Amino acid sequence: MTSTLIQIVPRRSISPEGVGDYARLIAEKLLRDHDIRTVFISGSPLPPDEQLHDEWETLELAERSAGALLETLDRVARGASVPILLHLSAYGYQRKGVPLWLVKGLECWHRENSALPLVTIFHELYATGPIWSSAFWVGPLQAWVARRIQRISTAGIATTGPYAALLDHWHGGQRGSAITLPVFSTIGDLEDTVPATERSASLAIFGRAGIYDAVYRERVAQIEAFVTANKIGEIVDMGGRTEQPPAMIGAARVRSIGQASIATLRKELGGARFGLLDYDADRLAKSTIFAAYCAHGAIPICLSEATGTNDGLRPGENYLKLGESDKIPVMDNTALGALQQAAKNWYQPHSLKGSADVIDRLLRQSSATTERV
Repeated sequence: MTSTLIQIVPRRSISPEGVGDYARLIAEKLLRDHDIRTVFISGSPLPPDEQLHDEWETLELAERSAGALLETLDRVARGASVPILLHLSAYGYQRKGVPLWLVKGLECWHRENSALPLVTIFHELYATGPIWSSAFWVGPLQAWVARRIQRISTAGIATTGPYAALLDHWHGGQRGSAITLPVFSTIGDLEDTVPATERSASLAIFGRAGIYDAVYRERVAQIEAFVTANKIGEIVDMGGRTEQPPAMIGAARVRSIGQASIATLRKELGGARFGLLDYDADRLAKSTIFAAYCAHGAIPICLSEATGTNDGLRPGENYLKLGESDKIPVMDNTALGALQQAAKNWYQPHSLKGSADVIDRLLRQSSATTERV
């Protein structure tokens, strides 16, 4: 028998939306594998030409207020017991990342529905920055929002271990009040990956426009050294760019395909030996680009000065990390095979299927716990 789940997301738009796309993929997998049908509540009133109309029932709030949220929750539930999966990314719900209306609305809902599961995925906790930045001043308020929501959640999911540890601390030091679930690839998972040694000697660069400066200006000499040392013949650049990438880096031809379909992205990543990203290595568990490389068998290379040992990741064991002063690694066939397999092994427990299984388990555990109470 099909059950119903409410997923609250910042927005559902025709434009690419990280959290919204993540939630949609979870909805598809929950329906396919666990017979759970999602109804979305979008926390952002959008103009009609920006609203997403697809196979998923979506109710958009008329305004960002506790009253509008409660009214919409009642419309979906129609008197039935319907659990909630909340995606918390505070800037998506309020311009400065302090959605007090969301806290008020959910606390009111919880007082009347304390026996129902409320599982929260904490995509972000709070911003930090120097004293002259707005992040410094709103960060404590954002942390207050996250703490209040954690307090009423029957289960919390954090995308990194440090986030989970902080949520546990906020929950009175109770270990296990939040679990760590790194993000999955939002372009899908490749079940049967081609061994790295059988792939063409190519390097994929996949990501948003901001990667241009890091790759093609600031670190181009280091990337050229890696390309030369590992006999890379082609660099495949995917994504929107502010400028056209150079035609060559060292002896490697740069093939730029720009914005591409998911099918094209999967084909290119499934054939590349390496995948490059510019990201904080201490937060790689939050990167959907890193997840996509792992899922498609492209050995990840992260440009970062961070240590990069959170969440079970180890540079040189399940991915490569290049700091500005690091020695360029030269990979033989044995090392290529070991790295590719280790990256896949790290990723598999929180693939899309693994993530949906965890969420289903938390919903059922939360329901059983609240029923006993």
